[in-house]
Amino acid sequence: MKLNDLEKLSKREERPFWKTLENLDPDISVKWVTNFSSSESVAVSWCLSRLFERIWDLESPERAEYIRVLFCELQRIEWGMIQLARILNKLDLKTDGERYHYLIEVIRQLKEELGLSSVRPQVVAIGGVSMDLSIGLEKKILAFVSNFKETLSQVREGLKTKKIKTELSGVLPLDRYRLESIAWGGPVAHASGSIWDMRVLEPYSIYEDMDIELFSKVSRRTVPVGDAFRRWCAIDFQIDQSLEICKRILIRMPKGLVRNEEKRSHQTESGHSNFVWVEGCSGPIFAGIYNGRIRVSSSITRGWFGMKKNLSELSSESIEIGLSTLGINIEELGLINELA
Repeated sequence: MKLNDLEKLSKREERPFWKTLENLDPDISVKWVTNFSSSESVAVSWCLSRLFERIWDLESPERAEYIRVLFCELQRIEWGMIQLARILNKLDLKTDGERYHYLIEVIRQLKEELGLSSVRPQVVAIGGVSMDLSIGLEKKILAFVSNFKETLSQVREGLKTKKIKTELSGVLPLDRYRLESIAWGGPVAHASGSIWDMRVLEPYSIYEDMDIELFSKVSRRTVPVGDAFRRWCAIDFQIDQSLEICKRILIRMPKGLVRNEEKRSHQTESGHSNFVWVEGCSGPIFAGIYNGRIRVSSSITRGWFGMKKNLSELSSESIEIGLSTLGINIEELGLINELA
């Protein structure tokens, strides 16, 4: 993807918040931008921070990068659990859904114990992060990861897997090339055989050392079309990957500063591209400056506008199930009447 592609994508998701964003102080804007997508608030604020760091030629300390990735992956786990719980509720598997909701609350309790908002944790700052982790907190998170993995395994054993597969198979099949044309990545794209994941395609921060897999051994035989059941499997697999990444981060966590406080310059080097990315929970988030204006583009909003035609061809019941496997919250996007 190139910078001019961001302008094309942005036309699909013009939103009033951009004008407000452009008038805010950069440090405030990095916190305020979490309103853009509450379910991907860490990735969105990280992406905008990377943009300012690129403009000002600031380098975030190594420890800060570890913490950024840690919280981004924790939010990816929460996002995945929310999507799977939503799917279970749509399939009328209420008991299973309640078990997933319990685990979601466990994640939110951890964030509160870390002194963060349970909805939109604001941990990223320009030049690093706004908080450090004590040895005690690092141990607490590591214990959480181990316990969560064990509890999730027990919950999975009790799932009505046969019903899930029967109900989701064949629902809203999406073509890999269609998804890639609108830069929709994440588990939705992985389910259709796409390797579109910025952590793998264009590794940034410390992701190059994380050995990320996009497909489970069961689904290695990728096909160019993925249905709702394959998306369930892809989201489920991503949760395991994120848990493993969190474990590796906490074991390898270096010591040092968590924020670069160097004097900022508003000048960029000649030919320096003002275009960055971060892999959000549902796919890539891009940020750039085009014609002097800040632009932010998320996978969820690109996906919605790119998939409306596919959704309009489904029955109302299939639409709800289909949306639940895409990670699209139409209420949050203000698109509740789009399907009427």
